[in-house]
Amino acid sequence: YPWFGNRGSDAGSKREIAAFFAHVTHETGSMCYIEEINKAEYCDRSRYPCAQGKRYYGRGPLQLTWNYNYQEAG
Repeated sequence: YPWFGNRGSDAGSKREIAAFFAHVTHETGSMCYIEEINKAEYCDRSRYPCAQGKRYYGRGPLQLTWNYNYQEAG
């Protein structure tokens, strides 16, 4: 990601980096968790089908939750 935090003004780059770290800090509980604490199914069948046996909970530093978010991102 060569453009991340490396384009536009210095102030804009700093805001972009700060926003990224703020989001990661929020999603991971201040860097304590890499997965959702509640690993529910998070399946809304009215918007997209859900794969049998799959759970759509957040994982990683930028957590996606719900099947429709996985669909849109994937």
